[in-house]
Amino acid sequence: MRKSGKIYSRPDDMSNNQELRLMAQNDGDCILEIINIDTMERMQVELCLSGGRSFNSLAALKVLIEAMIQDEKERPCRLFKLEEGE
Repeated sequence: MRKSGKIYSRPDDMSNNQELRLMAQNDGDCILEIINIDTMERMQVELCLSGGRSFNSLAALKVLIEAMIQDEKERPCRLFKLEEGE
């Protein structure tokens, strides 16, 4: 079952085929992904609000989300998508 939330993405500055994605889930968790657009290979790390071990890192990801929103306003590259959960 996929959780609902918002996905924020920014392209790699040095290549045309990689993207950084942050998924802010409605339960407060964040998933950080690096995706190869050509192959759709991805590496993923999830930091959890409840029972997690990385509260400071999770808080930093939320600051990164704000920076990504600002970057998107200043230099649009991707559309933010709302993911519907089940």
